[in-house]
Amino acid sequence: MKLHDWIYEIVTEVCYDRDYLYACYVRHFSGLMDDVFAKGACSQSGEYKIIGMKSNKDANIQWRLERRLGWMGSNVITLNCKFDSLDIKNTELTAEFDLSTGTSLE
Repeated sequence: MKLHDWIYEIVTEVCYDRDYLYACYVRHFSGLMDDVFAKGACSQSGEYKIIGMKSNKDANIQWRLERRLGWMGSNVITLNCKFDSLDIKNTELTAEFDLSTGTSLE
């Protein structure tokens, strides 16, 4: 699995408006990567929230880098996603990816 596939699965879980699913995915994937690259230069971790459209669910993604971004060599990003909803029990997903290729390390 690739990083973009993992994010797409999360967006499809919290976005019930199928007319805007792909636009929502693009917005949140870009937002998460912007957050990682902006904060990753000075911090090794951060948090990103995806608010569901027409659903009762939100996704809170906590990300952590192996080391701060220095653009030297590859880096590993660990993502931990928790869904917040009144309808479902607390579900948690965790994955690790090589940040330079987006390939899963699990």
